[in-house]
Amino acid sequence: LITTTMSVFACVKGAGNPSATKYVVSKLDVGANQRLWMLGNTNAAQTARVLLYDTNGTTVKKDYYSSLTVFDDAWNHFGFTFDSGTLKIYSQGAEDSSVTKSTDDAITALWSSTAAMTIGSALISGAVLGAIDADIDEVRISNIARSAPWIKATYNSLWDSLITFGAEETLPMNIPAEPLEGTFT
Repeated sequence: LITTTMSVFACVKGAGNPSATKYVVSKLDVGANQRLWMLGNTNAAQTARVLLYDTNGTTVKKDYYSSLTVFDDAWNHFGFTFDSGTLKIYSQGAEDSSVTKSTDDAITALWSSTAAMTIGSALISGAVLGAIDADIDEVRISNIARSAPWIKATYNSLWDSLITFGAEETLPMNIPAEPLEGTFT
């Protein structure tokens, strides 16, 4: 169970403007007050939301809203890091420096929730809540806070931005294209 330092990232191709909160990846059960963390969207918006709890989900938490659009019917890579009480949201390989902090309580460790981790939804008393109509790929959860260069390199590697391809090479004129026939010694 990861409770002190973590990174959570996913690639999502969302279905446009969701009408309510949707969950890309989460470890929380709202009905059972087993709340730990979630990565999803803000209510009826196309921007990312990250929610972290250090209790059973009723008091101390961090609730951050990104300014970056991630549910726009295109593939987007986004997520968060949490380390030593600091929460950061990333999108397209870069940190969002203008998040809205709806709630920003001091948290040094997350609550030890027993809720199941889900991809594409959350839970309410064990039943599916907030299922997202989207394609989700490359979900990565780590027990360390990934560095900004690591996040940027991961983003670039997803779209082959770390390498370049040159033009196709052709054979020089003096090399035969067909195999040579005969006996060679």
